[in-house]
Amino acid sequence: MTPDPLQLLQLLLTALLALIGGLVINALFQARLTRKQKITQLTIGVIDGIAIALLNSLNETHLAEQTFYGYGVLAFSWGFSIIALGQFSYIFSQLTKPERDISRRKQLLEMITVEVKQRLPQPESVEAQPSGRDLQPNLQVNIADQTHQLDRSLAELFPQVDGKLLILGEPGSGKTTELLTLADVLCQDAKTNPEAAIPVIFERSEWQPSSGSLKDWMVKQLHLNYGLDPKLSREWLNHNRILPLLDGLDRDRETMAEAILAINERLGDKEQPSQPVVVCCRTQDYQRCQERLHLNTAVCLQPLTHQQIQEYLQNSFDQPGYEKFVQTLKQDQPGLLTLARTPLGLHLMPKAYPDAVVPKLEGESQEVDNPPNRRLGQLFDAYIEQCLGASNESDYQPSETRRYLTWLANTLQREGQTDFGIEGVQPSWLEKSQQRFALKLVSSLLIALIWGLLFGGIYALIEGDINTVMPVIIGILSAAIVIELFNPDNTIKFHNFYNINVSNIKAKNGSKIIGSLMFGLIGGGLLGLLFGLLGRLILGLLFGLLFGLLFGLVYGLILGFQADVNVERNHNKTVKKSLKTMAIVFLVSSPIWVIGFFVNHSILELSGGTSAFTEPRGSVGWGLIFGLWMGLYFGRFEELLKHGILRFMLYRQGAIPWNYAHFLEEASQRGLLKQFGGRFRFYHELLRDHLAGTL
Repeated sequence: MTPDPLQLLQLLLTALLALIGGLVINALFQARLTRKQKITQLTIGVIDGIAIALLNSLNETHLAEQTFYGYGVLAFSWGFSIIALGQFSYIFSQLTKPERDISRRKQLLEMITVEVKQRLPQPESVEAQPSGRDLQPNLQVNIADQTHQLDRSLAELFPQVDGKLLILGEPGSGKTTELLTLADVLCQDAKTNPEAAIPVIFERSEWQPSSGSLKDWMVKQLHLNYGLDPKLSREWLNHNRILPLLDGLDRDRETMAEAILAINERLGDKEQPSQPVVVCCRTQDYQRCQERLHLNTAVCLQPLTHQQIQEYLQNSFDQPGYEKFVQTLKQDQPGLLTLARTPLGLHLMPKAYPDAVVPKLEGESQEVDNPPNRRLGQLFDAYIEQCLGASNESDYQPSETRRYLTWLANTLQREGQTDFGIEGVQPSWLEKSQQRFALKLVSSLLIALIWGLLFGGIYALIEGDINTVMPVIIGILSAAIVIELFNPDNTIKFHNFYNINVSNIKAKNGSKIIGSLMFGLIGGGLLGLLFGLLGRLILGLLFGLLFGLLFGLVYGLILGFQADVNVERNHNKTVKKSLKTMAIVFLVSSPIWVIGFFVNHSILELSGGTSAFTEPRGSVGWGLIFGLWMGLYFGRFEELLKHGILRFMLYRQGAIPWNYAHFLEEASQRGLLKQFGGRFRFYHELLRDHLAGTL
């Protein structure tokens, strides 16, 4: 005797209720459950038993003669399963939250520590960022309008001022280096003290008034740069688990006043008082601004002394070179001594003028007071020339390197960015609107064509008739073109892709699978009800619940493979991770879908119906289609294709070389860029401004 659809539906719901019973038993043995939660679980267990008993008492007579009772039992079992799974998802997520938070904190702290150390200049390194880290800074502190010389480091001062600090200094004085040094100490403290906040450096220039509140913007930045869950980011910011270090308050002078008001709004938050924050800003720009930060403590970096300058130069030149350069300084060439009083300028000089000969400025005379920026521009040109001529083992001509870097400097300045990753290249980097439209058109056509050919090809193999598949291909092409061309968001969102790895799956991710089963049950039940009303209700509900649970299982497994924190240590690896994600999702989901379609075919045959999958290859084919679709979706195939087309267009435009990763790596080795993890930045913002022509 073959089972009818009602018996199969009863079997499916009974299996689901049995799963819930097992979860009840598991939850009751959890030591951290409160008495109230245990009573709730016992109640769920009792109701679960009643639902199983009612479900097993159903037969065709109940549905035919007592329609309200029969369908009521089915609806009750379905609804109770949804509520119970939701409850378990919440309970297990709360039980595993402490472990997950500890793991996330550890991962984020490790990433921040590596990033800070990579950004900090190495005193003996040729490619180090000229910042004078090896020079002891002269710090002047102002606390409650009382000014005096600071006789200790910022790290020692920091806890004494409740973690609220303003760092001021002239361009090149070492503000960012002091901020990084402070962050390094705070990272070490956070490793030994689980209650200490994790210092995170935010580039203030990337905040705009349209970004919303400072907290909302920081939540987005944490998700963009580190893949941290927005809900968790907001919780950590609210409870001072993250310490914001805002660099470059002055870098966008037009929005500087609004930024100060946004920072003050955070400092004055009554719901979360005493929120620490450190801000860096140029002294003159801060003095010119009408708004003031509500910070009682400010540290100002003072110019280097003559003794510091002489000692540094003596260690940088041989004796004849030292004497020659000191003589040049004594002659007080316009702007040269002013630059030597900053760590940036002093650190650059031995590298830019290794023979200790400083060329005169064009039109230079003792009577003309040349602005220091002209001397700084000359210094940068000499430094770039030395960096590009340091080795003949380069794949790029000096003129090419300078052209690529000039374009990059102009683009970053236009986009309001100080650093970038290769995967962060956006369509807005194309200067002309016609180019951006061409990118959207070409990528839309290619995406539509590939989707149509992949799915249409598999469908053709299933049906064995190319004429049958042509309407499917045309439909997919048309839909994809309309969706792509009329999508107003033209950004490439690699940061939203699912960073999936087999090593990420852990037992603590069970709450994700349970939650996904719940949503699959809801969606599948509603979909089954819709199709059932158009035909046979029991059969429609059976198929809907079956495929809903399958989708929930696959989606839950994928979420289980996803990393909690996503920071790429190496550049240009997101593309490879995207391809890896596609492969993992396809291999995990395809077998499940194939089994699901086989079951679907069997149910239809048992119920005397007809199936679209008349042969086993039909089930296999449709299972592969669903697996392929999920792989392409979770691997962000569309973003990957757009990124490749954009890179090709920029290459054809002459803005970047073919192997952009190799170029950026070489520029970093030569000391023109600074690489940290998968991101790059100019070794100093003033060099970027010089190449962009806005110094």
